[in-house]
Amino acid sequence: MKKITLLFALLLATFGWQANAQLAPDDTCTTAFEDISSTGTALGLSDDGEENITIPFAFTLDGVSSSDLRVGNNGGVLFGVTTGNVSVVSSPTAIGFYPFADDIDNDYGDVYWETLGTAPNRRVVIQWNDRPHYNNSPSGATFELILYETTNEVSFVYQDLDFGAGNTNNDGASAGILIVGANGTYTYSTDTALPAGVTCIHWTIPQIYNPVFTLATNADCANSQFSIDVNITDFGGATSVTVSDDQGSTTQQATATGTVTMGPYPSGTNVTITVTNEQDNNYVASNSLEYICPPANDDISGAIPITPSPEGTSCNSSNYTFQAWTANSGVTDSGLDGTCDSTYTGLDVFYSWTATSIGLVWNDGAGNPGIIIRDAATGNEITCEGTYASDDTVLSGWNIGDNLIIQIYDFSTADVDVSFCLAEKNTFNPTFTNSTSIDCANNQFSIDVNVTDFGGATSVTVSDDQGSATQQLTALGTVTFGPYAFGTDVAITVTNDQDNTYAATHNATVGGCPPANDECDNAVALTVNPYDTCDVVTSASNQFATASPQPDNVSGYPTDDVWFSFVATQTEHVIALTNITAITGTSTDMGIGLYDATNGCNDLVFVATSDPETMTASNLTVGNTYLVRVYGWWDDASSAQVTFDICVRTTIASIEDNQIAGFKFYPNPVNNSLNLSAQDNIEKVSIYNISGQEVMNITPNAMQTQVDMSRLQNGIYFVKAQINGQLTAFKIVKK
Repeated sequence: MKKITLLFALLLATFGWQANAQLAPDDTCTTAFEDISSTGTALGLSDDGEENITIPFAFTLDGVSSSDLRVGNNGGVLFGVTTGNVSVVSSPTAIGFYPFADDIDNDYGDVYWETLGTAPNRRVVIQWNDRPHYNNSPSGATFELILYETTNEVSFVYQDLDFGAGNTNNDGASAGILIVGANGTYTYSTDTALPAGVTCIHWTIPQIYNPVFTLATNADCANSQFSIDVNITDFGGATSVTVSDDQGSTTQQATATGTVTMGPYPSGTNVTITVTNEQDNNYVASNSLEYICPPANDDISGAIPITPSPEGTSCNSSNYTFQAWTANSGVTDSGLDGTCDSTYTGLDVFYSWTATSIGLVWNDGAGNPGIIIRDAATGNEITCEGTYASDDTVLSGWNIGDNLIIQIYDFSTADVDVSFCLAEKNTFNPTFTNSTSIDCANNQFSIDVNVTDFGGATSVTVSDDQGSATQQLTALGTVTFGPYAFGTDVAITVTNDQDNTYAATHNATVGGCPPANDECDNAVALTVNPYDTCDVVTSASNQFATASPQPDNVSGYPTDDVWFSFVATQTEHVIALTNITAITGTSTDMGIGLYDATNGCNDLVFVATSDPETMTASNLTVGNTYLVRVYGWWDDASSAQVTFDICVRTTIASIEDNQIAGFKFYPNPVNNSLNLSAQDNIEKVSIYNISGQEVMNITPNAMQTQVDMSRLQNGIYFVKAQINGQLTAFKIVKK
């Protein structure tokens, strides 16, 4: 329930302040900096990168023991996990150690770790050595984290925090220096430069500190009251504590950790619980909790009856008002989400209604709530309308006599009153959808009109604005209109025969036949250029293309996509669109989607997407077929239907730019054998056909070799040779 959740979030924030006493920082320590940059293990962290390490002893932080650390480049180490990110913020929340939480770069220096000493007094040292601040500061910082075996103490030691003269990040001015544990956050400083002379911060657990406890509510809403369970988990070094409240209740003494119950208190009371060290009352902790009993209809099982206003009643002034989001309402989030506002309905209440009309007029008032109509028997959603709806929105989808649940919700936790109006509605505009059938042979199309709701009428008439004969429906179903010539903009109207003031109109048109590769199954095969130039391109167009049934998992709006395919000849290929010319619309911004088509069009594996008209695709599998989805990026009239050229190429440099001194090949043209010689070792030779497919490869590992091409068909081939780690490529003719 949301209100309770927010209260406990406040409690947790309070615990973080209390728990500061459990790990105390001392900046007067004189621990010497231990340089392990020449003896430790380098982690080679990238910018914002992390690496897991396992230390040789279990370290305990806030009662949790682990030997798993995840070292981050950004000046922090996550504790007890092997996944997660060390973010660039100076106030991190993930459990771990942060000697210098900041945006650290990786242009030079490295991060090292090493175990020093002997059991049971070993220490793990993690050193950030000469690491720059983002973005490539002229100087780097050097600092380290030390974890001590047995004592579970922690040291942050600083050798150099100067990123360069005048750098605003020097000395920790933009960093966080803290430890985050299971019981709270222990902060030395945030976005504040270290005081002059401070080179070490040592963290220890003091002998005496504030007690630690949590609060839980026991609701007794039948009597409009609640009690509080005070779970004391740590006496803070005391042998006994006293538990009290600010409501005049009898105090209770605890001599062992555990739970004591305080209360009861009237619903809506804000109670402060205090736990005091009886041996030294300077050590005391307080937390507050408020609980408000929710209304009876806070949950769907408690829905209360509601009677909408009669049909024709004005909804200009709301006829139902309730206070669901004020400070004393007690309304919570049921967690029963709808489809109109994604998966978050916020605070909500429930009403029941046995339908006396086939529709309802909905108007949101104060607070602009949303509404969901559900089947009372199953709880399933029938229809909904999101927050901030238009005036006089009509809801329907049920029959007279159906038992319904009406859920009123807000998508946020705003502290406002909420009001709404519902009125019966038995007559409203018919509902229908249009779909087109294309006849490319005759350059025409027809429209299937599927009427799904008569809007209270017993019959409807379907018409168009092209002079076609009208058609009447007395039962829900589909009628067909047309044919119409390509490019005709047709308005279809469905009218209530009993009251022609209720009518609905939708437009439909088809500009022309879609391209042959409009669907994935008809993708056009592309030639893979063997070098880094687009010598072979394929001309195409997305004019009249339609949306494909494949998932929309690309950037932009693939409502006019066309498809291409290629077989990967390298692990990296470049896909480029050029010569983009608008036929209609004004924007020529195109999008590209790339998929692995190994499992066919019904099970494509998404690889990458690109808004720029050039995509570099990496980590491809040689020999696999990939599908390219090309579309206009925008989803409005400005998005052009275009002609364009598409090519797929490798990243291998062209022949003219990639010759190696002393390398020779002959003869060219070749009949059977191709001779290769070089001044260094020829490590690998690969031969590709004009389509970019590899047809032969050998690994001679010699300075001279002969390639038998007798089995290859006559034609043009491209040869790539690797010589002592360098690549060269050339074209030959097989006769």
